[in-house]
Amino acid sequence: MFDMTTNGFVATINSDDGKEMPRYRKELNAALSQFTKEALPLYKQLETYRANNSTSAFDSIITDLSDQVLKKVKQAQEKIDKAYADYLERLEAAYTAKETQVAPGILALLDPDKVTMTQEEFTLLADQYDTNVAMRIALRSYADKKGLLYYPPIGLSEKQQLAERVHRTALNYLPDPTAYCPSEWVVVMDGQLLNEANPLTE
Repeated sequence: MFDMTTNGFVATINSDDGKEMPRYRKELNAALSQFTKEALPLYKQLETYRANNSTSAFDSIITDLSDQVLKKVKQAQEKIDKAYADYLERLEAAYTAKETQVAPGILALLDPDKVTMTQEEFTLLADQYDTNVAMRIALRSYADKKGLLYYPPIGLSEKQQLAERVHRTALNYLPDPTAYCPSEWVVVMDGQLLNEANPLTE
């Protein structure tokens, strides 16, 4: 576990804590994994034909294989873009719904003039409502007035920023047209890339 600071906010990232990947990360990994599996055989053929093409006899085959690789790249890009767009839709829907969900009984507990909680009690309560935007405001106010520690999860704008950065990172894992093979890191880490997307659970 380590802290990553990006665009003014801090997110705690688990490299591999045994938990199932959130949907967004899983979809991005699936797109990259499928590309690697389908493109590697093409790259190997390209390498063979290029190495034996001193007389340009295999130019047409090399061109055809290169076109196939580019098609695979484009398909992977489209899947990555779709995963990103779908995540933003889910994120917006989640926050729109939760912004208006405030439990009156719980709000009564957060009246600093009438109720005093220990740090442990407050943390337990805060953990139950860490995805509720409206409740976060009340929790923050209570914590400030009572001198308690409160570490809310990253919010909507921060998640949007993180999702965009993860999207760019996933696209950058795809090779450019002049590359002779996919990134070795993508091959080695097949299906386990982009752990920075772990907080994006919507």
